[in-house]
Amino acid sequence: VDLDVSPPLLNGLYVRGHLHVQDGVDISLRSDFIYVCGVLSAGTSTSAHQSKFEVTLTGMHTVEESGIDYGVKAFAVFGGLIYLRGIEKQSWTFLKGSVYPGDTKLKFQNDVDWPIGSKIVVASTDWDAEQTEELDLIESVAHNYYVVSKPFQFAHSGVPPTAAEVGLLSRNIRITSVCDVNKNDQRPICGHFVISHTPHGFISGVEFTHLGAHTTLGKYPVHLHMCGVAPSLKIKFNSIHHNYHRSLVIHSTADVEISRNIAYLTQGHMYVFENGLEIRNKVIENLGLVTRPPIPSWTCDT
Repeated sequence: VDLDVSPPLLNGLYVRGHLHVQDGVDISLRSDFIYVCGVLSAGTSTSAHQSKFEVTLTGMHTVEESGIDYGVKAFAVFGGLIYLRGIEKQSWTFLKGSVYPGDTKLKFQNDVDWPIGSKIVVASTDWDAEQTEELDLIESVAHNYYVVSKPFQFAHSGVPPTAAEVGLLSRNIRITSVCDVNKNDQRPICGHFVISHTPHGFISGVEFTHLGAHTTLGKYPVHLHMCGVAPSLKIKFNSIHHNYHRSLVIHSTADVEISRNIAYLTQGHMYVFENGLEIRNKVIENLGLVTRPPIPSWTCDT
């Protein structure tokens, strides 16, 4: 089945056959949850998906399948195949030349080919991580030389070996959620994405944002859960940012490729190997910046 229009808000979506997101049209999919035991794909092995495809997890319906409670706002893959291949741009690079407060231009060390309108993050090169800055690229002046959307507030070194990292936050495939708040303790309740007991999958060029159930075990923005020996499972060129509980968590999963991702602004650890059975994984050129303690704090009662 081809998904070629944006459907109305769904109470839930089970993918038991093959649902392919058609390219050439921007599509928004809003659902309380998504459960994939068939095939869900955007892009192919020969070409990336070029249009915008946004998934928003909504509502408070709990999904429980095969004896696993996935909770609310779940995007869960169990036994099926998830193949999401967005436009694969270089995830991060370094500044070339320092910038100072009031500057509105910056240069990159590498050829990045980031499109105008992209959202970026420039790492702090001070002791204070809060000097990390978010901006938009609004004009290309010359090769790897851009005008940004607002003046820099802080200085950022562009001189090796202390040149600031610059990460690309935008992707054309986006997974997000409507975040609710627990009325009893004000904890954020957001969606989560998990590949569970499934040794294959391909996630590349995807943006994961406003995800993670605050201080809730197993509910993370990106979670590889007990996938076993999984050399056919690849997580590449993704952006995982502005989340509420860790970034990418791997549990009892081996031989996975996790490469060239960027994680930015979360609560708790960013890249987590859970119990020591995560062996022979290829973890290559990933970037993590700005992590904060849980708010409200994680106590014995939470």
